[in-house]
Order: sequence, then structure tokens, then C-alpha cells
Amino acid sequence: MVPRLLIIGSATAPSSADVVHAASSSDARRELGSTPYDALALCPEDDPELVRWTRIAQPSAVLLAHGAPLTRAELLAWGVDGQLHDEALEAVPALRAERLRRSRLEPDAPIRVMLVDDDPVVRDSLASTLRRREFEVQTAEDAEAALEMMRDWHAHVLLTDLRMPGTSGSDLLASAGRWDADLELVVLTGFPSTEAAVGTLREGASEFLTKPALPEEIAAAVSRAAERRRARLLARERGPQLESPQGLRPSKPLSAREQEVLRFVAWGYSSREAAEKLGISIKTVQTYRERLGQKLGSTRRADFLQYAISIGLKSP
Repeated sequence: MVPRLLIIGSATAPSSADVVHAASSSDARRELGSTPYDALALCPEDDPELVRWTRIAQPSAVLLAHGAPLTRAELLAWGVDGQLHDEALEAVPALRAERLRRSRLEPDAPIRVMLVDDDPVVRDSLASTLRRREFEVQTAEDAEAALEMMRDWHAHVLLTDLRMPGTSGSDLLASAGRWDADLELVVLTGFPSTEAAVGTLREGASEFLTKPALPEEIAAAVSRAAERRRARLLARERGPQLESPQGLRPSKPLSAREQEVLRFVAWGYSSREAAEKLGISIKTVQTYRERLGQKLGSTRRADFLQYAISIGLKSP
């Protein structure tokens, strides 16, 4: 079957693909909000947020890079499956089937945890703690090894330290979110600070723990994270509901203006783009984003989009 391909920016399309072109990231978001694609080709360095957003909007799509050739490490860091060429497109059906499988709820599967820490004593101790509580655990000593492993081993929760040689834990959070927007991110660090906590929340982390944490605290944080993931996947499988699914219900009803802002933010528009479309200031959009985060109990774009889908909000 010929894959349907959306190319973002300028690139020559392989002859085997059914190709649509989008001139900009904004055009691509509008297209992705209304039409399913088998594969997307983009320059990830131009808009890294588009990579993560696409994983949320179309979790089964295969992401390819065009432009300058990327090393293996760069492909892992950007969260793309490969370079745009005929051979890559031939692999799209199998890759897409695997991504579709991963985006579905597995009710009976044990919670799978990717544990990343450069200290082997800490790593082994944490792994033993989690396994005793019936979590399925894989370990890695650095970010690149973790990303390589997660391409083949479908983790539900990433539990990582922040300070590690080479790629930092913060960069790992960003890269992991590009590979799987439904992956829950939990930070366990021995160097806590307000700046570090805020930074990890911006990257989508849902839990921030400090060492030495009690085994019960760590297990509880992983369980909470896994339950949030489960709620998102369950909501996705149910489709639009008259009422939002459990786990995505706001603490207070959203106003009409909050829903308008949500529609733009959820579907990948920047605060500037949303402000221009709605005829309000960027600061006002940011204020509404903060209110949405407070009401929904999350600042994750994945949760914003999932809630928008659950109440039937379409792409602008």
C-alpha cells in the first residue's frame, strides 16, 4: 500500500508516496487536525515542538526527517524514525502498525518502567525495589542508551535522574516525549531546586521526587503516573463524550473564552499564533493557559489535546 505522506517545508518526495505539501508548521497542524497521514517528513530542528505535538495528534504516524543527514544519536534525540527516502517509506506500514499498537490501552499489561541513572548502585537498588512491587523494569546508564532501548521496548513510565554525564536528564525528558507523547515522565534527583522542578514540568514531567526517597514514595509516584497514562488512552479509545472521561474532568467548568484558547493551544498553536487568531494579547493567552492548567490539573499538551478531543473540540 502506498503511504500517504505529508511533507512540511521544501523537500523532494520519493516517487512511491501519495504526497501532500505544507509550507509551514501552522499549515501542517491544520492539515493534521483534519486528515490522517501514514507518515510525515519534516526538519525537526526547525520546530522540535511539532515532533512532540504530532505524536499526540496522530500517534500512529511515522516521522521522517528531510534536509541534512542525521546521525543515529540525532535521530534518537529528535524522536524521528529515519531519513526520507524510498526505503524508509517502504518500512512505513510495519512501523505504523507498531505505533498504532503502542497507542492503544493494554488492560492486562504490567506497568513497564524505564529507569535511567548513571550510578549503578542506585540503579540496581531502585530496579529491585520496583520489581518487588511487580513493575516490569529495564535500566539504562545514560540518556542515549535509554532512547535506543525504548525504540524496541515499549515503556509506560520513564523514571530518570537529572544530572548524568553526557546528555542530561532534562534533555532526555524532551527527547522521550518526542518518541512517545503518552509516556509518563517521573524525575528522581539528588540535586533538587525550584528551577529544576519548573524545567521538568515544562518538559511534561508529572512527578518530581528527591533522593533519598522512600520505596513507597517512588512506587506510588510511578503508579500515579501510569494511571494518568491509562486515563488518556481510555479517553482516546472512547472518543468524544458528552462528559469528559475520568481523569480528565476539570475542577470547574471552562468558560467560552477558555475553550477557545484551549482549541488553539491543544492543536499546537503557539501563544503568539493563538493571540493573533483570537485578537487578544499574548499575555492574555498565557493567563488562560495557566487557568486551563489549574482546572485540568495538568500543563501537559497531551492532556490538553486529549481533553479537547473528549469534548469534541476540532482543530481551528
